[in-house]
Amino acid sequence: MMDRELLKNEDMWSPFKELQSFVEGVVSQPIHGVLQKVQEVLRKHKQNFLTLLKNPPKNSQHREELRKGITEGIMLPGIGHQTLSKEIVDEAIIISDMYDLNEFVALDLLCTAQQRMPHHPGLPRGLVAVLLYYDGRRALVYALRALVQARNGISWTVSSTEEVTRYITRYTQELMDHGVINRILGLLETMDLTSELELLQQNRAIGGPRHQRQILDMFQDIRQGLADTVYCWAAQCGLPREPTFRLMGVLKNLKIEDDPAGGIDSVTLALEMALLYAVDLSIIQKREDGEDVVKNLPLLAEADFLRELVRELTPSGGQVWQCTGLQALTQFAVSLSLATLRRAPQNLQPFAFSEEDEILVDSAIELNVFDFLHQTFLINDSLYNEAFYLQRLHTLITDFIMFMPFKVKELRNRADETARTMQVYMQWLKIDELIEQERQIRHMMASRAGVLGLMLHSTYNHDLMEQMTSNQDRQQ
Repeated sequence: MMDRELLKNEDMWSPFKELQSFVEGVVSQPIHGVLQKVQEVLRKHKQNFLTLLKNPPKNSQHREELRKGITEGIMLPGIGHQTLSKEIVDEAIIISDMYDLNEFVALDLLCTAQQRMPHHPGLPRGLVAVLLYYDGRRALVYALRALVQARNGISWTVSSTEEVTRYITRYTQELMDHGVINRILGLLETMDLTSELELLQQNRAIGGPRHQRQILDMFQDIRQGLADTVYCWAAQCGLPREPTFRLMGVLKNLKIEDDPAGGIDSVTLALEMALLYAVDLSIIQKREDGEDVVKNLPLLAEADFLRELVRELTPSGGQVWQCTGLQALTQFAVSLSLATLRRAPQNLQPFAFSEEDEILVDSAIELNVFDFLHQTFLINDSLYNEAFYLQRLHTLITDFIMFMPFKVKELRNRADETARTMQVYMQWLKIDELIEQERQIRHMMASRAGVLGLMLHSTYNHDLMEQMTSNQDRQQ
């Protein structure tokens, strides 16, 4: 039998809330002498990060013991031997079946929910337990995000002590080596709000509008936290080849979901920004030691990474994405990374390329990259709350102007030509409007044949109309 102690205090809420509070505290301020505590806490939760959001599974033997607790009693952590009511056992089994969750853990969650009921007036124990379940998952994701933000990297620094930052960097690197980013991307592909709501409704585990809103918000927060974690890693350290191509695979199959405020949704925004940072080599131009720093970024450090990326994004080599705007923006970013390498020392160029940057930027322009930025990407309000989002987009535009001036001139000439065409079109449009007016007047005269029709007809200049029509025919 699995030792009951192995599941002690694992109620899917309390330990994760404590973890989030501790991690966010130590990375937000320099606390001296805390390294040993950090090591203890993170070692304890390492498996939770490696198997992110995977629940301890159901266990038939534990379920049988739980049922016996109605008549024989059971040992509860912090309480002792206790006889269970049939109601709490039934609720524990429902939660266990809903989330493929160990029966003892479900019971612990309900016991915690019982204690937290005063904080949720009007909600029964089972519905409070559901809230705690999602809140605990959100806390675990937020703790991981805070750890990734605290890594040593090239974009920002945090306020924790140097020794804590070094340890967190090693710790998170071990998580990466065990596939945590791939795990996150897999979760983002499978987490579906509609399916989650159906599950809750089938088990009558969702309450009124407020309860439903709380669940929806926490579910979205979890997805956002996962996407932010990928973004933070990419912005700080770049992404290795396998997670980068996995991220591209996720974005390829994404259909843009409108944000309530319009534009692209915030989760997709974070994932695309992660990809834009994963292919970013502009650090060469920004720092005196840029050449040394960029050599250690995965995009150049891993053999054939950049070559395979270019091949995948070249119009003749890859598939069309569900959202061509995301495809265009990614092509645009990679073309500018290649343009950056053109101006770098030869030893930094991982392969010989000739016109790949031009091919990619032409494809991006053909796919209306600037329209996508203006009409979809830049509409999301959260873009303006994240300085490093804006910084990356600013770098893209300025690099395009600096490194591809002839392409900028070509676009300007094309815009001038379009403006002239529109001006001519507008002139024809006015003529068409006059012709349409003549048609309407003739129809009105034919149908009414009265004084009003004759008066309207007498105000119309037929000679001018015939002259304009004949001019139009000659020019055509």
